[in-house]
Amino acid sequence: MIRILSVADSIENTRYSVQRCVNTYSDYNVESMIAVPQFTGEDADEQTDIGEVLDYCFSQEKFDAIFIGMIREASAVNTVSSKLMKFDHPAVVAELSIITPEGKILISHDTYDAIVGSLMQNVHFLTINVYEAELLSGIECHGPADVRQAAETICEKFHCVVFIEGCRKTGGRDLFVLGGKAKWFDGTASHSPTSKKNFTAAVACELAGGKAIKDAVTAARLYCGISSGVEEEADLTVQYVTVKDEPVKPVRVPVEQMAAPAETEVKVTAPAEPETPVVAPVSSLVSPAKSIRDAVRNLEPKPSRIKFESGISIPSNGILARELAKSSKLTAVTSNIETPEPPAEEASKTGTSLDDMFERLRRLSEM
Repeated sequence: MIRILSVADSIENTRYSVQRCVNTYSDYNVESMIAVPQFTGEDADEQTDIGEVLDYCFSQEKFDAIFIGMIREASAVNTVSSKLMKFDHPAVVAELSIITPEGKILISHDTYDAIVGSLMQNVHFLTINVYEAELLSGIECHGPADVRQAAETICEKFHCVVFIEGCRKTGGRDLFVLGGKAKWFDGTASHSPTSKKNFTAAVACELAGGKAIKDAVTAARLYCGISSGVEEEADLTVQYVTVKDEPVKPVRVPVEQMAAPAETEVKVTAPAEPETPVVAPVSSLVSPAKSIRDAVRNLEPKPSRIKFESGISIPSNGILARELAKSSKLTAVTSNIETPEPPAEEASKTGTSLDDMFERLRRLSEM
């Protein structure tokens, strides 16, 4: 029987209710254990000793995946992080709900610091919206190319797989990034307030069932009703070898070799780069968590980066760098969707703190 641990606050009768995860686990017929640090009902809040709860969970069960949702208290975030560091665990998928898709900030500065400083070290698959992508990357997103750059920055910074929910700025497409390789999906799996399904929890179920990460994302989107969209064609011939110096622990369930999603951005005329040789997969057993993290960490050596006064740094051999060589100003490189010119007051604004995001959202609300 597949077992999943779910850790998240619950706000009754909202999109942040754990009932949506429960419904999803029920649909997948998996055995779940729900740990709720804080429950908000119609009358009042109830809090639990999440450290004691997690000690009990890990002592009683062996899990195949872990889902982490919104946690509002910094102390609870730090406790969850410490328990994940203490116990052996499988892949962690997270939908942290820092900012709503409408632009409302849900957590405090202390909680944000705890998420970035400790919890993200344990996350392997991260689902976020564009506002959250801006906050975690420090890159303002005005169009698809900016969104992709933000996703790649987060992927490199936190060594995790990044899935950004589609919105107007992405042309209604979802973006999936693993180790510098990106894939756009036609149609969006973003959550409706009335939906009884949870996309990220569905990804956890698919990974727990042994699917490769790309296949898990595709299956979870179909589960959420995104069956009318058609994926852009991809070349999956290149596979990454997961090699680590540290010994590999025995694994309870073998998993498939994870393949990186293929590049789907616009082709830019530039000097041809050497072809990357196809690498045969290594015959070894690794956990889903280790496979995802190693696929990100053990790519070819990272290129040097160009750093701008605004704080943005980009790979010197990437598409954006080549385009910037032709232009005297920093602009987004678009694919088949045009990027609108940002207002003059926003053109150079970047930041990674909640204060920066508060100010940005305030200015957007006044437009």
